[in-house]
Formats: sequence, C-alpha cells, structure tokens
Amino acid sequence: MDDHLPTKAAIDSVRNLWFELLAAERSPTSVPPDLLAACSTQEKLSRYRCYEKSILPLSLNTFKAAAQIAVENGGWGRLDDIRRKLFRRSEPHNLARRKNSRRLGSRLAVAQQNINHLEQSNQQLLRGRAVLLHAYSDVLALLRKHQSLSPLLSEQLREHEATFDIRKLSEAETTSVQA
Repeated sequence: MDDHLPTKAAIDSVRNLWFELLAAERSPTSVPPDLLAACSTQEKLSRYRCYEKSILPLSLNTFKAAAQIAVENGGWGRLDDIRRKLFRRSEPHNLARRKNSRRLGSRLAVAQQNINHLEQSNQQLLRGRAVLLHAYSDVLALLRKHQSLSPLLSEQLREHEATFDIRKLSEAETTSVQA
C-alpha cells in the first residue's frame, strides 16, 4: 500500500499551494491571475506551478492523494471547495476579459503584435544571413590567398567556386531584403 503514497515533494507542493489558496481566499485583490485561471478545473490546478513558492505541477491522481495528506481539515474536498470558490469569484472578471478579447480592436491589436514579432524575427534572420555571407566571403578570400601552398587546395577551391557563386548568393540576399 505504500507504493501509492505521494512523495514528500508532492505533499510539500500541495501544502504550499493550499497556503497560497488560503491567502487568495483571505485577500482577493492580491491573487495572481495565473492562479485564478488554474482554479477553473481540477486538472489545471494540479498542473499549476510556482517555483518561487515550491509549487510543482503534478498529475491529478498524485495531486488528490497528496491533498488528502497535506490539507489538515477536509483533505482533497476542502481544497476543491476553495478552488471552486476562487473560480466563481473570478468569473465576472473572466467573462469581461473574454468579451473584450472578441472585439475587433482587441483582435487587431493581437494581430499587430504578431506581425511586429514576425518582422523582428525576420530582421534578425536577415542580419544573421548577412554576417554569414560576409564570413563566407572572408574564408574564400583567405583560401584564394593560400591556394598556391597546396595543389589539392587549389583544385578543391575551383570545384567549390564552380558550384557556389558568392555573387549569386549576395544578389539573392539583396533581392530578398528588398522584397
């Protein structure tokens, strides 16, 4: 029967979450929004994590078993009651937020943020590409300078230059940057 007991870390995690829920029940203005969101279902609450307060994500079965041990009066049932109470208290706020998120202005703002993020990523990729092409040109110049040292190097450099033309790569970059 000891095989089914939760670990000490799981019990401590649930105990810390229990104290956090009690504090949220006493002081509703200082409740972290992610904790309120986690209170929507048992599964989400079991997956809630806050490493600063030693609250770790657990499977639902482990979470319930640890709650039976960690929560003094009432075990899992008491913890679930507080979870429901906190979620019901946050429902009007969540409903208003959901309604606002469906409005056109809100959706446009989210789309604009996504566009800005993608543009920044694209610019970063283009800068990386320019640096890579410059380094590639430097390597080729260095190899050309020292090709007289080895006939094999000279032959391999000719084959490589026949396959890859740096000017075409640079032109492709210029075209893609302008587009």
